[in-house]
Amino acid sequence: MSLKHKTIYRKYYYFGIRRNQIQTEQKNTKMELVKCTHCNEDNKTNAKYCRYCGYELPKVEPKETIEQPVAKQTQGLTKQKLIVTLVSVVSFVVAFFVVQQLVQRVFSFDKVLMKTASELNEACPLMVDAETRLDNTVAMANNTFQYNYSLMTLVKDSIDISSFEAYLIPQITNNIKTNPDMELFRVNQVTMNYKYVDKNGVFITKISVGPEQYNE
Repeated sequence: MSLKHKTIYRKYYYFGIRRNQIQTEQKNTKMELVKCTHCNEDNKTNAKYCRYCGYELPKVEPKETIEQPVAKQTQGLTKQKLIVTLVSVVSFVVAFFVVQQLVQRVFSFDKVLMKTASELNEACPLMVDAETRLDNTVAMANNTFQYNYSLMTLVKDSIDISSFEAYLIPQITNNIKTNPDMELFRVNQVTMNYKYVDKNGVFITKISVGPEQYNE
């Protein structure tokens, strides 16, 4: 074999060994590669010139400059979603708690009204004065409490109902406003009904006084 051929073989043998070493090194280090546009061989991204042919390598833009804003944007969106979710959950819990408390309060006070009516009815019928008898009391729907009275000496036809109501309404309203025994009804915004019948049980009138009247 001529010296020329030996030189060529050694040259390619040397490049073959170096190529294998470089490829092995690249696999072991798992570095990203840049391909030479002249010899189409792979080089490390931090190399400026191709180690095979010596040509200048194309510049590689670092991926961080592209990926970083996306990562930040994604992170921001994730935080926003988390905040919205937490606010929604907290709002739901608060609303649920408030509704539960209101429902419990309504049902609890309904029981108070029913118990009050039951206790008063144990003493009924009760003569309030010489002409008026309390027959019974009733706890009604919509936070309403009703007194049922009989006028024991009167009949409906003998009563001027307009004058009768004009006389009673101010007295009833003032009693609800000032009577300490009515505080429970005032605090809980109860509507008070006063129903009257004559001595024969014939309906005369029903006076209703609500919170908008006794809270004036």
